[in-house]
Amino acid sequence: MPTVNAAFHALRQGGKMSIWVYGYEGNELYLSVFAPVRHITKLLPHSIPAFVCKLLCFVADGYGFACRFLPLPLLRYFLNHFMKLARDERELTIYDQLRPVYAKYYSKKEALDLLSSAGFVNVETYHRHNYSWTVIGEKPS
Repeated sequence: MPTVNAAFHALRQGGKMSIWVYGYEGNELYLSVFAPVRHITKLLPHSIPAFVCKLLCFVADGYGFACRFLPLPLLRYFLNHFMKLARDERELTIYDQLRPVYAKYYSKKEALDLLSSAGFVNVETYHRHNYSWTVIGEKPS
């Protein structure tokens, strides 16, 4: 990845880089539902997905409410982040998921390889909130 390579060359020896990426692990169900939907929604005029997002926001509100009582997937994300957003921000978050220009979900190995293939050492991953990876690597001294 050109950005990671550029960061590697810009860092001093012993410098560290940290990245955050969507994780494949923990998002399998989500991807199985929304990946096919994305192929359609990103081709539609803006007004149609925007309207769908308003409807889906009501569904998400119900899901967030249910997370208070049931151990549902993405419970922590819904309770600690999504439901704390203002309604228009929740709609934009849904819109972003329906119409991304680019979205990549990395497996743990792919996330590690991003930094190690650029020359970083002591590369470590942290499975953040069970849906994303934080990866930290060090430029050799």
